[in-house]
Amino acid sequence: MHHENINKFLGLCVSEKLCTIITSYCSKGSLRDIIFNDNIKLEWMTMFSMISDLVNGMNYIHKSDLAVHGNLKSSNCLIDNRWVLKIADFGIPSIRQKRDKGELSMEKILEDQFWTAPEHLREIIPGSSQKGDMYSFGIILYEIITRSDPYECDTLETANGKQGAIQRSNFLFLPVKKLNMVDSLIGKLERYANNLEEVVEQRTKELREEKKKTDDLLYQMLPRQVAEQLKKGQVVNAELFNDVTIYFSDIVGFTALSALSTPIQIVNLLNELYTNFDNIIAKHDVYKVSVVGTAMPRYCLFGDTVNMASRMESTGEPLRIQLSQTSCDCLRTATGYIISLRGETDIKGKGCQKTYWLKGKLGYNKPLPEFWEKTERERFQF
Repeated sequence: MHHENINKFLGLCVSEKLCTIITSYCSKGSLRDIIFNDNIKLEWMTMFSMISDLVNGMNYIHKSDLAVHGNLKSSNCLIDNRWVLKIADFGIPSIRQKRDKGELSMEKILEDQFWTAPEHLREIIPGSSQKGDMYSFGIILYEIITRSDPYECDTLETANGKQGAIQRSNFLFLPVKKLNMVDSLIGKLERYANNLEEVVEQRTKELREEKKKTDDLLYQMLPRQVAEQLKKGQVVNAELFNDVTIYFSDIVGFTALSALSTPIQIVNLLNELYTNFDNIIAKHDVYKVSVVGTAMPRYCLFGDTVNMASRMESTGEPLRIQLSQTSCDCLRTATGYIISLRGETDIKGKGCQKTYWLKGKLGYNKPLPEFWEKTERERFQF
């Protein structure tokens, strides 16, 4: 008998005291071993594959000249290394009967009756039959699905629901889709691979988005060229610039304003103000060095230019931008800027120097604060 769900009979070794049946080796053991091994997880697809193999094998036996198995039980269903179920222990009834009588204990003989149909136990129908095999098949189904011994549940009903042999169907009327464990695993791996591609693509997209957010934050804290060097693990050396324009800005009367405002009002004010600053900075080739009072990594500037820019803010007036002589000369060279002379201003550490007001730019149509020729800080005190 040659069938993928029939364990191949290879031969018989007979001696004076020993009779050995030789069949193909199935490395996974019997179906009963699998059922009662708690370390093996049986998914529904695995169970269905085993049941399909069992039905196909029994269908082949019932159509063959042998016509009946006669000793079907879970311990006679073997599992090979590809997780294919193969039916064993069929045929050669005379040898098997002698073996059972001589080798098996009474307990084992009684236990084997669990898979025997009632009509054969009562000898209403002597020997074995296809209907008896169908009864044994129902008991095996119960074992697979519940992973327990036959009749362990008090409300046990066989798969075909009837004890009468005449009311049982047979394997010819059990439609089974051709499927084995390997096909199931391959299908599952294909679905997993397809899903994995989607997951990897989604995670890669999320990673790019997070990297962009990190880069944007880093570019706000450090000049772009410095940030790029740090990302590459390079040493950032100090740079010397011959010409650079530095601007200091101050919220006039912020301390008094804070005393008259609620915490959430202060937070909203600063958030809106810094957001506007950042939006403007992003459109131009400029860099915000730091905010006084905050603690974060920053790109430090050193030199007399920094001190001069600080003095332009501290000696300035509200709603005005004060320029040093050097900055004024640069803007006049660029043309298009509206500049007026402020006059001599006492600059700490520098003495009296000419300073200027930046009033606007030609072609700039957005609203600007009203420019007073003479403005006192008291106007903005609270």
